Amino acid sequence: MRSLAPVVCVLLAACVSSPHGEAPPATGTDTVEVVPLQFASADELARILGDLELSSPPTRVLADQRTNSLVLQGPQEGISKALESIRALDVEKH
Repeated sequence: MRSLAPVVCVLLAACVSSPHGEAPPATGTDTVEVVPLQFASADELARILGDLELSSPPTRVLADQRTNSLVLQGPQEGISKALESIRALDVEKH
């Protein structure tokens, strides 16, 4: 199984899809991480994680369908909680 060690990247509006069609606004304290998925659908996990209260201010979870990755943006607390959930949900179906 691949490591879920996220890659910090620059968030570009063209590389992600948002249910609202726009890129989230960045704040000075936000962290942005890209997490490639091995088994789960990025769209499906983005919907699931989007319904969770990961932090305040909220952590945004966007799906990049092209790479089947999630783009996480928000405070480190929310990023950490999202990564825990991703590890639990990105598993092979039996």
